[in-house]
Amino acid sequence: MTRIFHPEIVVEAQSVPWMLIVDGHQSHESLEFLTFCFTHNIYLLRLPAHTFYLTQPLDIRCFGPLKTRYRELVALTYGGEENRVNKNTFLTLYQDVHQRAFTKVNVEEAWRGSGLYPQNDLLLHQRCLGLIDFFQGIRSIPPLSKISLDPAPPPPAVSKTPKSNAEL
Repeated sequence: MTRIFHPEIVVEAQSVPWMLIVDGHQSHESLEFLTFCFTHNIYLLRLPAHTFYLTQPLDIRCFGPLKTRYRELVALTYGGEENRVNKNTFLTLYQDVHQRAFTKVNVEEAWRGSGLYPQNDLLLHQRCLGLIDFFQGIRSIPPLSKISLDPAPPPPAVSKTPKSNAEL
């Protein structure tokens, strides 16, 4: 934040407030981070958890292909042995895949495909319905009407009368 984002905006941020969109990572909730944003006129917009496919279009359109291409490149270069990648080779490999994944076209298409920018209400509505269907499909908790708060009755006692001395 202090080495990348702030130096990029410091010239323009004299009197203009900035908005920074963040995910729910714990580093975005530290007192140091929040104080820095407050003192530098940076407003935070925190994306809700478990909604990345609606609110974080770059995860699907850019980071997904980046991870796939990186793994392919490591497999090609080192036979899939990621432990052979050191800091220098990582940066070389990563730079290549980053440039291919984060093109202007991919970033614009990610936002357009999400329906967030330019805003496409019909697409957003369809995606929200899809998310609701998804969560209803994986629900493992029965409806409240089928949940009993009373403890289950004990199993019926089975009386067994011994038939021989050995059973005593």
